[in-house]
Amino acid sequence: MSRYQNAIQTPELAETYAPAINQFMINEGFTLVDYKSAQVWKKGVGLATAPQFLSIQYVGNTIYLDAFIRYPILPGVYVGEMGLTGFIGALPKGLLKNRVQAVEAYIFSLWQQPMNAAPQPQQPQG
Repeated sequence: MSRYQNAIQTPELAETYAPAINQFMINEGFTLVDYKSAQVWKKGVGLATAPQFLSIQYVGNTIYLDAFIRYPILPGVYVGEMGLTGFIGALPKGLLKNRVQAVEAYIFSLWQQPMNAAPQPQQPQG
């Protein structure tokens, strides 16, 4: 199965949001690791469930997000990658899918107006 991929358009240069996203990932328990010559975010050691990986790239006004888990052949022995769909590995895929949705929601929140900051109606003068 292929990786989950999403391209999120930003109103400013995507790299502007990198420090906030990096801190969010750290707060969520991810660590930055080298994986196939790239820096990716990893959570989990694979003892009970498959390690979760998120790749976040900043290009122009786009944030590219890839997510996958490693494919186990034996407990603790991982050889391939799986995306977020399909029955095999449903539990770790579901956990990663929830994390991806949280990351995407956080990214969108970085440039959205807070709900309570909406303009208040004007009182009639008189």
